[in-house]
Amino acid sequence: MSELCRRFLVLGAHGQLGHELGLQLASRWPDAELYLLGRAECDVTDFDQVAEVFAEVQPDLVLNGTAYNAVDLAEDEPDEAFRLNAMVPAHLALNSALCGATFVHYSTDYVFGEGFTSPISEMEVASPNSVYGKSKRLGEELVLQNNPGNSFVIRCCGLYGERRANFVRTMIRCALQGRKLTVVEDQFISPTWVRPLATVTLDLLTSDHAPYGIYHAVTQGQCSWYEYADTIFKSLNLDADLSPVLQADWGAKAPRPSYSVLDNMQLRVLGLDTMPDWKDSLEDFLTQYGEQIVSEEK
Repeated sequence: MSELCRRFLVLGAHGQLGHELGLQLASRWPDAELYLLGRAECDVTDFDQVAEVFAEVQPDLVLNGTAYNAVDLAEDEPDEAFRLNAMVPAHLALNSALCGATFVHYSTDYVFGEGFTSPISEMEVASPNSVYGKSKRLGEELVLQNNPGNSFVIRCCGLYGERRANFVRTMIRCALQGRKLTVVEDQFISPTWVRPLATVTLDLLTSDHAPYGIYHAVTQGQCSWYEYADTIFKSLNLDADLSPVLQADWGAKAPRPSYSVLDNMQLRVLGLDTMPDWKDSLEDFLTQYGEQIVSEEK
């Protein structure tokens, strides 16, 4: 990203990732014009309004923090999932291309289906097995088609932060309510804090030798959803009625890959893979925000 780039537009800026991106952009470029827009300021499904925002801001850089993330509900709402995860980013990418802006879009490990047992690189063929995964994959393709020489698609996994609903906050709330928790033990992921993800995003944008295209950016290592939950409770010394369940017995509406751990190969080749170990990152997050979240969820 050129040093001349000074107008930054973040859409979905009030979500957990968009908020963190805004903080880090403001910290790195305090003199830049920073536009942090949530749904109230810019409804990304209103294409006329989007065009007006782009015409007014004339951004050099656009980061899309919006998405439809209800994996199971997407099976019943495919039109809404494809609208938000494919048509919206396609339109944002096109508007970015028209004003010459770099466009950053975030995707998911769920663009991959079954058949993997070791970390999945960007070179592997995406084969989603859910409506959600298919909508995100189409979004990737349309972004790269509509702004082919100036777009980054960053796949991530299991995002959490101090804001909004996420797995960490849900587990804490359920434990505090004394609810019986059954969590899948045979699906493996790399849960990722939005803070290092935002850091790596900006490092990628400021690299002189990073080609546009698809990147994986997740924490190092892997765990099951059950181990993820168990680590949260142990870190906070929370009593939880937690037990493991097999995905075949869980009964979720949307199929999920048994193994969707991503390999940050492209970042590693560029010397930009600074993503921490998943457990260390989670511990750091809970040290900083665990008591706050517990207090908020009581």
